[in-house]
Amino acid sequence: MVPHASAKITYFEEWQQGMGSTISFGVQQILNQDRYTKNILILLCDQLHVTEQILTELIFFHEESDHLITACGYDKSYGAPAIFNRKTFLDLLNLHGEQGAKKVIQKHFKSTQIISYPEAQVDIDTPQDLALLK
Repeated sequence: MVPHASAKITYFEEWQQGMGSTISFGVQQILNQDRYTKNILILLCDQLHVTEQILTELIFFHEESDHLITACGYDKSYGAPAIFNRKTFLDLLNLHGEQGAKKVIQKHFKSTQIISYPEAQVDIDTPQDLALLK
């Protein structure tokens, strides 16, 4: 899907610190591998209805615009999956605790494009969420 993309699996042992700390750790790992990274896509593993097509379209819209951030919009909200330009990396690195990437989107909202993907709203946080999908 992404030409010449490579994946490296890392484990954040302090994941209990929250989503913001986890995002910050992940961004640092990416920059340690390639400090010239231009964009980072943040995708949550519990968004079961996000498809390759959604991600492909998100990447296309991001590459065709001059926005710093391209995020999914759903049910009067927005967030991941989202693509962040390198100009936002310092803000992502400064996240901590439960502050997620939405904080960075809000800071740069005038430079953000929101692409409607209601499917991205569904995530599995509890056993009850999973049961509702069955």
